Amino acid sequence: MSRHRTGLIAGVVSYVIWGLFPLFWPLVEPAGPLEILASRVIFSLATAVTLALFLVPRHRWRPFLSRRNLVLLSLAAGW
Repeated sequence: MSRHRTGLIAGVVSYVIWGLFPLFWPLVEPAGPLEILASRVIFSLATAVTLALFLVPRHRWRPFLSRRNLVLLSLAAGW
């Protein structure tokens, strides 16, 4: 599959997920804001650890260490 087609499919899937996102809110209504915040922090940390476990042994983490990439990733993460 070409990179163009892969990118197109990823874009369409992203829009579908974003469109279905409002269906998620009634499911978390019983939880309070502190519980939601805590779960987001825990899941973000777990995702970062999992990503590190995949990238570090394969030596594919070096591209992330440039100043430009760290700034862009931080902005994308909302820091």
